[in-house]
Amino acid sequence: MERIVRSSLVALALAAWAPALHAQTRNPVVAPRISNGQWQALQNRQQRQNFQQQQQFNRQLDNLSNQLRRPQNQVPVMKPTCTPSKVGISC
Repeated sequence: MERIVRSSLVALALAAWAPALHAQTRNPVVAPRISNGQWQALQNRQQRQNFQQQQQFNRQLDNLSNQLRRPQNQVPVMKPTCTPSKVGISC
């Protein structure tokens, strides 16, 4: 019995909801018309944003790869044989 009541309630809810859904599909939303100049400006803005995001991603990738790169081998440095002191130069 309880199952029949639930089924009836679901059927009533769907019956009440269906006309509202149908009313929304009969009146579609119309996008405002824009001129070719406005369209071109929107495209340029989007392309600029995409380019800037790609550049930022590339910079982050470069920074990461530089951090992971192995350090260069140290070049040997010769110590001078003569060192200056307060008294003079000692060799």
